[in-house]
Amino acid sequence: MNITIESLDAINWLKVCELSVSEEQKRIFTIPNVYWMGISRYEEHTELFAIKRDDEYVGLIGAGLDEDGISGYINPLTDTANCS
Repeated sequence: MNITIESLDAINWLKVCELSVSEEQKRIFTIPNVYWMGISRYEEHTELFAIKRDDEYVGLIGAGLDEDGISGYINPLTDTANCS
């Protein structure tokens, strides 16, 4: 198994946008990928990356800095079909 992380681009963004979590995971990951993509376009300190396992996109991870420019965050999401 080969795991890679790619910057979102014109090729992979739609595939990542279609990923979703299970109903149980929605208590933790409450915001859909398309929302994070919208935020990343207007928040200058937020970057999103596609997570790929072999040849299949399986998740999204976002990273950025808070407004103070010091503290940061990482928000992972994994597709429900790939949670084994």
